Amino acid sequence: MDWSGRTNVDRRGDEIALRVLEGVADADDRRISDLPPLYSTLDPDALGALFRRSDSDLRVVFEYDDKTVTVREGGRVTVDEGF
Repeated sequence: MDWSGRTNVDRRGDEIALRVLEGVADADDRRISDLPPLYSTLDPDALGALFRRSDSDLRVVFEYDDKTVTVREGGRVTVDEGF
């Protein structure tokens, strides 16, 4: 299943990390609890800190659970098939 969407979230890191998990889980019609830990790929707190402290057009792209995840300023999360 190819899922791509954007979701605005509060800039708090835990909410950005949750949006990442929700997007990846939705992409394969799975539950968040079925995914590997996000912290195995990146530090969710560091991701949140980047977006709390940035006033520019920040974009972070990483691979997680065979998906390409893009997080943009404003908390927009996009999930696509892997790199």
